[in-house]
Amino acid sequence: MTDLLNTVLEAHGGPARWREARSISARQFSNGALWPLKGHLGAVDDVTVTVDLHRQFTTHAPFLGPDRRTAFTPDRVAIETTEGEVVEELRNPRASFAGHEPATPWTALQLAYFTGYAMWTYLTEPISLAFPGVRTEEIEPWTEDGEKFRRLKVTYPPEIATHSAEQILYVDTDGLLRRRDYNVDVAGGVPSAHYISGHQEVSGLVIPATRMIYARDENNARVPDPLVVSVRLDGITVSENRGSAMSSFLSDTVETRYVDGPEGERFAYRRFGRPATVPLVLTMRLRGTIDHWDPALLDALAAEREVIVFDNRGTGVGWSMGGFVVQDVALAAPDLVRRLVVAGSSALSSFIVV
Repeated sequence: MTDLLNTVLEAHGGPARWREARSISARQFSNGALWPLKGHLGAVDDVTVTVDLHRQFTTHAPFLGPDRRTAFTPDRVAIETTEGEVVEELRNPRASFAGHEPATPWTALQLAYFTGYAMWTYLTEPISLAFPGVRTEEIEPWTEDGEKFRRLKVTYPPEIATHSAEQILYVDTDGLLRRRDYNVDVAGGVPSAHYISGHQEVSGLVIPATRMIYARDENNARVPDPLVVSVRLDGITVSENRGSAMSSFLSDTVETRYVDGPEGERFAYRRFGRPATVPLVLTMRLRGTIDHWDPALLDALAAEREVIVFDNRGTGVGWSMGGFVVQDVALAAPDLVRRLVVAGSSALSSFIVV
């Protein structure tokens, strides 16, 4: 970790306080030339945004309808009802932007993907800069309007969805983030200069409330007209994670989500922890459910990796009986399984859980 990143972390509340927090929510107001250009004027103006501080997940609500919300992760974006039922979804959403130019319209799901990764990038800083795989390096300073800024070059790993793999952050003398430069890969690679202000202390975290985004010219200067995107946050709140006097275990407080199976059956699951390329999937014993896992164990696992727990059809299944389930999964879809741990069960069996 660079000395400059340490300075930024401390100026924004300190890494320990950020790790205590679970999520950030705010009322989001967004305007600018981008939204009508992409065919979605007003779609994310006056909505509630919530980001998870321990994995890459964002939701906006309402979204293109009073009973609709988004569910963004890097490998999947969905529009859901407020009850959690999937209206439409897109797997591998990044690939859908191939060939896009600045004026190419976006579908509703592409809009949800863009706003999801963008707001997650903004609201999780600076703690996301310390995530596994993120590299930082201090580069030459920059002077703008008579003010000198230290600069931090950030390189994101492929599993984190954001504007571009390389971005430059500008840090003022107080250690606060004041500008970021990047290319918007999903909009034809447009160079952008993104200005940050209105820093507020909320529950011990320092969070910017105002963002103004412009095109960037060949001299690294902003192009003042048009204003591409503006973001203003109001009513910022921080939800607590384990480690705070106000908190409970993360695994006890994470939202329960649902997915429909091929025959109309409904499965409950929870996904939480640090972003990871390969999540850890846990299966419960016979007649157990996702609520039977020891939250201390789940939180310990989630501190280092992303964790998924779920209920099978009709009941939770897992270690013991769940051992049969995971063996059947490995046999049926070996490409989905990197490593298998079977505890309190037996070897291969003709018994198949349905």
